[in-house]
Amino acid sequence: MDSLTERLAKAFDYLKDKGEVHTIRDFAAILGRHENNISNALRGDTKRCTLGLMKRIADAFPTQL
Repeated sequence: MDSLTERLAKAFDYLKDKGEVHTIRDFAAILGRHENNISNALRGDTKRCTLGLMKRIADAFPTQL
């Protein structure tokens, strides 16, 4: 099974490929988070890459993921 960081990276890449987001800044804004927090989560910071963040992504993009 993928780690949360790997799942986050896959979700971000998928949304970029679909044109839903273009940058980490776009992604963070849609999620209501700071860009730095999302960047750190993508780098594997376990304090930033949480199940709560994953739920927020699923809620923000219900038809995409």
